[in-house]
Amino acid sequence: FYLAIFLAMLLVLSVGLNLVLLVVGVVRSAAGSFGVSDVSDANFELVAVGGDPDARERLLRVPIDGAIAESSSPLIGAPGGTVTQVERALRLAKRDDSIKGVLLFVNSPGGGVTDSDLIYRKIRAFRAETDKPVVALFGDMAASGGYYIACACEHIMAQGTTVTGSIG
Repeated sequence: FYLAIFLAMLLVLSVGLNLVLLVVGVVRSAAGSFGVSDVSDANFELVAVGGDPDARERLLRVPIDGAIAESSSPLIGAPGGTVTQVERALRLAKRDDSIKGVLLFVNSPGGGVTDSDLIYRKIRAFRAETDKPVVALFGDMAASGGYYIACACEHIMAQGTTVTGSIG
């Protein structure tokens, strides 16, 4: 009997803790979607034009590194996958007038078809809504979904040793 009461108390405690974590995750996610999150905790970086750290004009460098996937849920406090990171970067570039363009550094073998298409559409929408250029620079590999994402950009640049191709 006492064991049952103890286990019931543990269950209630566990449910309560999970609810608190869910609320914290939702609040963090909502704060990030309203632009409260800082650039320092994101997967992208601001780069001063001409290398001058005090320059007023900056580029937003967004790495698309590894498989393109939205595997982690941003609702539960996780930073989100590739789609969420690109979406946050484009939202920052849209609202910050000092950001004059976006550089996607693609080093990816591809990934989810739907995730790649979502990013492709977000880049196209960003370009249609702003006059800011979006340029793709390929690293070691930009295949499949990585190449597909870059097709939404104004220009695509590749290293001489980049392996690229294979749109599905």
